[in-house]
Amino acid sequence: MNEDRARYDRAAIALGTGSIVSSVFVFGADAPTPIDFAHVGLGGAIVLAVLGLVGILGGALHRGILNLVAGGGLTIAALVQLATLPLSPRPLGGDASMMALLGAFGIGLLAVGLARRSSASTPPRTTSILDRKVEP
Repeated sequence: MNEDRARYDRAAIALGTGSIVSSVFVFGADAPTPIDFAHVGLGGAIVLAVLGLVGILGGALHRGILNLVAGGGLTIAALVQLATLPLSPRPLGGDASMMALLGAFGIGLLAVGLARRSSASTPPRTTSILDRKVEP
């Protein structure tokens, strides 16, 4: 069971790191050669960096609730970005590509947090029907 939790913790650290690394796309428009992979505004970069750090802390400290907080925050930010796409000054800046980044990292961290919780509540000696060997 500890091995499963360690896998979820590593996944949370990877997703949090990806979120922080994605926040550097805020500098993409000002680069000598513009980066057109993702258009991230300053507000979105702050959200990606802060909640990515929360996701990393959740994995490093073995606290699934922090993964749920980070995932929920990123998912809510993605929904805010979706709702404000028609507006000219968006609160988070960026465009639909930033919404995709926020949503992807948010849903990923939510999935890790929920899977970690469900593996913690499963008794250690239960096995799936698929894991049992059938004797002829």
